[in-house]
Amino acid sequence: MAGALCGIPLTVLFTIVVIKPYYYNNYAVGATGAASMSMLIAGPLCAVCAALQTSRLRDVLTQIDVAVRRSVVVAFWNFLAVPLAGMSCFIAACVTVGLGSDVGPFVPDGAITSIFAAGTVFCTGLGVLAGRFLPTTVAVPACLLVCYFWIAVTPAMDTLWIRHLTGAVPECCTSDFVVSGDVLVANIALGIAGAFVVGALAVRRISVEALLLTIAVLGAASWFAVTRVDELDAYPVQPRTSGLTCAGSRPAVCVWEEHRGSLGGLVSQAGLIREEFAGMGLELPERVSESITGITDPSAGWVIHADRDAMSDADMRLDLVMGLLPVQPRTCGTRNPDQPRPVTDEYFEFELWLASKGGTADSELLNRVQDPEELAAVQAVDGYSPAQLGSWFSNNRHQFDYCVTDR
Repeated sequence: MAGALCGIPLTVLFTIVVIKPYYYNNYAVGATGAASMSMLIAGPLCAVCAALQTSRLRDVLTQIDVAVRRSVVVAFWNFLAVPLAGMSCFIAACVTVGLGSDVGPFVPDGAITSIFAAGTVFCTGLGVLAGRFLPTTVAVPACLLVCYFWIAVTPAMDTLWIRHLTGAVPECCTSDFVVSGDVLVANIALGIAGAFVVGALAVRRISVEALLLTIAVLGAASWFAVTRVDELDAYPVQPRTSGLTCAGSRPAVCVWEEHRGSLGGLVSQAGLIREEFAGMGLELPERVSESITGITDPSAGWVIHADRDAMSDADMRLDLVMGLLPVQPRTCGTRNPDQPRPVTDEYFEFELWLASKGGTADSELLNRVQDPEELAAVQAVDGYSPAQLGSWFSNNRHQFDYCVTDR
């Protein structure tokens, strides 16, 4: 309880400093990821509290060993409050993020909450290790330094997988993604190892067998966790596959459920755009979606990004038209499968043409080019015959229909 009383005010102040009020786009998963940064406070707090509790129990191990209850039960009740104190910091951070951003009150994402909980348990286990083998005057500062270094410094390191094993996932997530299942499983494995350390070492006299078993469990859990996240890049995410709300037909428009307030206007604008392009001889797909999953073929649909707040008709039109840009493919045969292909000149020209059709003024388009002749060449596309325009449009929509090997 004392740990929670100390940690919650610090967490609230920390969250107020790092929060991005208009960044999360009403997405609870993104807000939960931001709140997980409170592990910077909760992790060292759990480790220190566990070290102090373990040091206090060292002098009464004989009495505990002869008690009626099993040592595991004693450990559970003596250390349960430690990760709960860490979770209270997380809940305070979630409330602060919700009230201080565009999200509002929200239910934290279950996967990220589980990752955070596993992190608090693992830090509790580290605290037990320190408190069991080190003097209190050494164990407490050691816990503070090790946990803080592990959580705060590793995101700046080039070894990317380390940052995914801290119990915090601040890089997650924009509306198109959820946290990676590999990160969830890896952190839960470490949390189980931390719980084993508490049960094995906290309230019993140490035997060689117990110590060797603890080392084996920690080693196995660490190896398993590393193998699950070793191939991930800096962002521990995977595409979101559920939560779409759809309306309309020809085209049908689908947005994430947190953006459904914009759905009616998007349906209306998408129909107008499809009719306008049909007048130029261009047949647009019959599906518009915020989800990138399932639209690998440009002829099957196009991708948009909506907003939860009321968008103007002009903003909706621009977002819909710019969604016709082809989705860049992932490179293959590399450690980093999420590295997109570098933008080509054709892509840039197509982007300018779409921007002009989306309502962007010529003066603003001129600011995007180095040579006014580039814009003139793009505007010349409007003089193409229907057959030429259709071929040019199709080629640009499909210009990324292959995988690129990063050499």
